[in-house]
Amino acid sequence: VKDAKTCDIVLSTSIIMSSFRGMEDEGPSSISALVQFAYFTALCDLESAYIAIQFVRRPEVWETLVKLGIRHRNLALVQRCLPNLGNEKLIQAVKQATSTSRGRGKGGGGGQNEETATLAAIALELRATDEAEELLRKCSRYDLLG
Repeated sequence: VKDAKTCDIVLSTSIIMSSFRGMEDEGPSSISALVQFAYFTALCDLESAYIAIQFVRRPEVWETLVKLGIRHRNLALVQRCLPNLGNEKLIQAVKQATSTSRGRGKGGGGGQNEETATLAAIALELRATDEAEELLRKCSRYDLLG
């Protein structure tokens, strides 16, 4: 019976870990913070989500959080996590893309497509190609596919 419980715990950990690929070496407190982050993100409570993980220092964890923000289609959350990645080139590209879209995104609903295209660009930079492809199709940016 003791082995069955141990097996259940290992199985549960494996299921949680599959949501956070690359986090296998994180300790229990980091995993707990990531689960809380995912929970609050799903509830659209971004402030609590960010508070749950603000002590995290490893860029790999922040990359996972950015990918989670992309999966939830939440540019504000992605922008909040990006500075912790330490990828200044990516941060500058996102700032430029969002300032450009603000300049021409007045009216017509184009702003949502620009946000989606920005998320796709970030996904491509992070090698999340499936997410990027889905986002580009959603905003009808077929010119950027392939």
